[in-house]
Amino acid sequence: MSQTYTDDCFSSGHVAQTDLQNIENNFAAIKSCFSGTDAPSNTVAGMWWFDTTNNLLKIRNEANAAWQSVWDFGNNRAPASSVVRESISGLTATITEINTTSDGSLAKNSHVHALSTSTGTITVGQLLAPTAGTSYMVCRLQDSEATTTSESYASTMYHNHYDAGRHLGVTVLVSGTITCYLQHKGGVHNYTSDVRILKNGSQQGSEYSCDSDEGYVERTWNVDVTRGDQVVFQQKTESASYAAYWRYLRVYSGTNFFAVA
Repeated sequence: MSQTYTDDCFSSGHVAQTDLQNIENNFAAIKSCFSGTDAPSNTVAGMWWFDTTNNLLKIRNEANAAWQSVWDFGNNRAPASSVVRESISGLTATITEINTTSDGSLAKNSHVHALSTSTGTITVGQLLAPTAGTSYMVCRLQDSEATTTSESYASTMYHNHYDAGRHLGVTVLVSGTITCYLQHKGGVHNYTSDVRILKNGSQQGSEYSCDSDEGYVERTWNVDVTRGDQVVFQQKTESASYAAYWRYLRVYSGTNFFAVA
């Protein structure tokens, strides 16, 4: 395509046919963004150039001193050289300003990695190097309060069995150690809530009980897992006449690359 651009296309002493040809060349250059294997000459600030050698759309910078890449058509993305994380350096935000949960963990949504911090602020450094944290929420099964009136644990341990107040589970995608966390309490008249953790159908660690007088009680289990293991949270009540309660069912890991589904 044409890269020729004539600034002075008209003068009383010009040959009309020559001026018209120059105008046509100018339109052809503009139409193709001065496309070519080499940079066009006679540059000005804000001038476009489609670099056909590298398949990059470029624009002349304000000082008319260099070309800046705008789009990489070969990979259909912004050029890697144009994306710099330092552009957000110095940014700070409180947990509340970003997203807060009762235990102070930063979470994008229910099933992504989250940085837990006790400092009250999240810095760019922490976001760019999350291993500076101490624990990571890798799955939030349920935060809202749920109840069960079942006096027995669910008979199945499969991941697709769903009962918000009685039986919730995950499938582990990476081997390692996870921490299972929940809060629970019993119903009125001191009837208990009983909770436990299963791995592939076998109880892990202790079964815990608490009654209504204790209010919500925190429970944690550290479980060694391998890829494909099914880990299940279970709850039952002492009496079907009085519901048992739980909330904040979560899975944590010491690494932010852990994964569950």
